[in-house]
This record gives sequence, structure tokens and C-alpha cells, in this order.
Amino acid sequence: WGWGAEHGVNEAGVAIGNTTVYTTLDPRGASPALTGMDLVRLALERATSAIEAVAIITALLERHGQGGSGHDPALSPNGRPYWNAFLVASAGTAFVIDTSGREWAAEPVGDVRAISNRTSIPGFDATHRHPRQPVERLVDPRWRASQRVLAERPVTVAALQQHLRSHDTCGEPGWSVCMHVDGVEATTASMIVALQPGSSPLVWALTGSPCRREYRSFELGDAAAIDFSDV
Repeated sequence: WGWGAEHGVNEAGVAIGNTTVYTTLDPRGASPALTGMDLVRLALERATSAIEAVAIITALLERHGQGGSGHDPALSPNGRPYWNAFLVASAGTAFVIDTSGREWAAEPVGDVRAISNRTSIPGFDATHRHPRQPVERLVDPRWRASQRVLAERPVTVAALQQHLRSHDTCGEPGWSVCMHVDGVEATTASMIVALQPGSSPLVWALTGSPCRREYRSFELGDAAAIDFSDV
């Protein structure tokens, strides 16, 4: 239903994911414009590094704005517009971008970082986060769980897969990392990417719920030979 993508990686080794955020600026008043999914796709089509991807996303945001909804219209006929946050990475470099309408802030990732349905750059969050967004109840538990996994050394693919399948990362039923909120939200795809200088990205991906399917691994240079219908 959407033209863009919630996450992806390109042949240059740039990986991007986005997440819904709500701020003090009501997204329901925005004119139709670029969605977060559109911005992910456009950056992956054009960028050869994380730094370049950040420049592309923020320039498009300033020029065209963001608006509309990435939700399936069959499931959300009235739309549920929102703003976006992005995690952008290439080998050795990563950034977080928080947005609210055409406003944005970007911050380099020092060691590890997780994003999860909230603004997370301290200054931007203090100014723009909606005071009634239930981050403490629905968002922060799984955000903190992701940060704990990433703080472990070494960070292994097996540990990340286990985390993406987890159902005990939030006290509210269904609002875990592997999400199953009947009639509202569910995990539809997930991806793990290993980025090394001078090497093709290594990808572990699946569609649907991670708890019900196995990840398939591939090197991005071999993508033409992959049957993506079974990913």
C-alpha cells in the first residue's frame, strides 16, 4: 500500500529504519506530502553513506515537508498521520534523526542506539515530545530493552533475532518488540544488517512476525538470485 519502505539497505551499504513519533505539532493538520516511508526509499535510492542519507532526508523534509499516513488505508480508512524518526547507518557511522513537521534534529551515534516510537535526541525531545504521549507505558519499556541488548558484548545476530522475537519487553499485552496488538498493530517485517567497510552488506530478513518465521540470510550482492517471496 505504500510507495516507500519502513526499513531497508542499499548496495552502497547504507541502512535506514524509521519509526512513528508524535509531538506537540498535530500531524492531522499537515497537507499531503512525503511520508517517512517515502523518505527512507528516496534516501536509499540516492545515498552512498550515512552522512549523505541524513543530508538527503533533511533536505527533502525542509523542501517538501511530511504529511499523510503510511498505514494501510484498508485498515485505517481515515488515516493516522504522524511524524517520523530515523536511524541511519553505514559502516562505522550512524545517526538518529528526530522530526516534527519540517523541523528536525540529527545526532551522531557514539556507540549503540535504539529508536522506538518516540523522539530521543534530548534537546529535541524536551521541546517537541507531546506531553500526553504514553511513552512511559507503551514505548519506553521496549526501548530500554533494545538498549540493554545492544549494550551486551559482543552483539550477536542470534541475540538480535531473539530480541526481535521477544514478547516480554512491555507490561502492556501485545506492545512488545514483537508486536501483536489485535486490530491495531503487528510486526510485519524485520531486518538485521551487518555493515563492514569494503564488503557487501550481510542481511538477515523476514516478513511477518519474527516469532513465527525464520530469518533468511543473504549478501546484498546476491540479491538478484534470491526468491524474496519466501523472505
